[in-house]
Amino acid sequence: MELDFVRRLGPPKDVTASNSSIRPVIVGLTTERRKFEILRNSNKLKDSKIYIHQDLTDEAREMKRNLVKQMKEERSKGNWVVIRQNKLVPAENKRQNKRALSESPTSAATEVEVNTKRTLTQSHISDFLSQSPSDTEASKNAMEGVLETPRPPLK
Repeated sequence: MELDFVRRLGPPKDVTASNSSIRPVIVGLTTERRKFEILRNSNKLKDSKIYIHQDLTDEAREMKRNLVKQMKEERSKGNWVVIRQNKLVPAENKRQNKRALSESPTSAATEVEVNTKRTLTQSHISDFLSQSPSDTEASKNAMEGVLETPRPPLK
C-alpha cells in the first residue's frame, strides 16, 4: 500500500480506565487512486466496529451533513438524487440494461440468407412454394437471378 503517514488522534489514554475509548487514526496515502479504492471498499466493514471516512474540515462536514439531509428529503418525495462534487444530482437509472433485450424471432419471420446481400423470410419462401405452376415458372426465372448470382472474386 502507498502509505505516507499514520497518526493517532487525541492524547494517550489509560487503557485500564473503564471509560477509555479507542482513539481514531488518520492515514495519509500517496495516491488518490488508493484512497478512492479504500473508500469504495469501506462498505465491506459495515457490520464491524471499524469505520472509514474522509478527514474533512468542520465547514465541509457541516456542508455534507446539510446535503445528506436534503438528499433524504428528496428521496422521501420520490426523487432519487445522489451527492456528487458537493451538489445534489439526479441519479441515472442504475437498473437500466446496457442494451435492449432482443426478442426471439417468430417462425414466420425467420430470415434465410441468400448468396447475395438480399434476404428472404420463411413466409416469402412458403408463399413461393404454394404458388400455382404458371406463377411458379415466372417466379423461378425471377429467383434464378437472385439465387445464382455469382460472388465477386476474392482479392
